[in-house]
Amino acid sequence: MGKRLAFLLFGLAISGAACTGGALSPTPSPDAAATATALALAAPTDTPTPPTTRTPTPTPGTPLPTPTIPGVVDAPPPFAIDLREAWQAQYNQLAIVRPDGAELPLKVAFFSGPTPAGAAVVTVLWDYEAIYSDVWRDGIELVQVVFDPSCQFSLAGAPPEPETFTVGLHYAEGIRYQVANCEEAPDAAGWLVGYRRAEINYLLYVWFLPPAAAEADAAFVQAILDTIRFPGED
Repeated sequence: MGKRLAFLLFGLAISGAACTGGALSPTPSPDAAATATALALAAPTDTPTPPTTRTPTPTPGTPLPTPTIPGVVDAPPPFAIDLREAWQAQYNQLAIVRPDGAELPLKVAFFSGPTPAGAAVVTVLWDYEAIYSDVWRDGIELVQVVFDPSCQFSLAGAPPEPETFTVGLHYAEGIRYQVANCEEAPDAAGWLVGYRRAEINYLLYVWFLPPAAAEADAAFVQAILDTIRFPGED
């Protein structure tokens, strides 16, 4: 995809994480830390969906032609989420043209803010036509929508194997990743998750700055993800 657009999206996410008075490493209160840990350890209430038949893993870095120029819109994804103090939400939309010539409209949401060890961003791509039967694999195909193409994107594991994560009350498959050696952006690390609900596909890229915060702040951010509620859920 176009480098200019990748920088735009990456810049929007970074600015959201950083625009809290310049402080990216506040120390949370003991009560806040305890609440985050407790929420992160809470078990989901539904039964995991049996995994679908997997298709071959796509090759990261598949070239995508330049997308249309996005316009900022007030169109949040169809779920509720409780953000931490000083966290922000931003929304965007774009359309990329796949190598086969088909246009793939995408809606994008950024949830970003400070964490105890740095900063974190949750980028959500949603309401798009799935590329693979396992939604999380779409996250590998579309990684250049989220990160600049100059970045080296690598998956955890050899060979990479999906893990089970949670999105609100639901289990979802995903995989851990690292982003390094970007030309004009910091290194990051985190995980991506794919989830399908009510015929709507969701990709969540959870990433941390600096990369070491991916382990230190995982429970802090997972506590935010645990608050996600889809329509019809209490």
